[in-house]
Amino acid sequence: MPWKTLRLWNFKEIIRYLVMGKKKKEDKKKEPRVHKDLEGFEFEINSFGEITSNKTVEDINKFLNKNVKDKKLKDRKDLDKD
Repeated sequence: MPWKTLRLWNFKEIIRYLVMGKKKKEDKKKEPRVHKDLEGFEFEINSFGEITSNKTVEDINKFLNKNVKDKKLKDRKDLDKD
């Protein structure tokens, strides 16, 4: 509490400050919104820097190929469009 500005406050403001204090922010952990195909997907990075997950790399690549457009390949005409 800045005591230099205390003299500018009235008695009610001082009591309110002392009684109420600062409001604590509640730690709300919301589940992130995810694509329905990725529900339940979890991954961890261990102490060696290795990524471990509950889905295989092939499953993740299938999802990415299906749902994400590759910006580098968008102008190529020799690729088949699915």
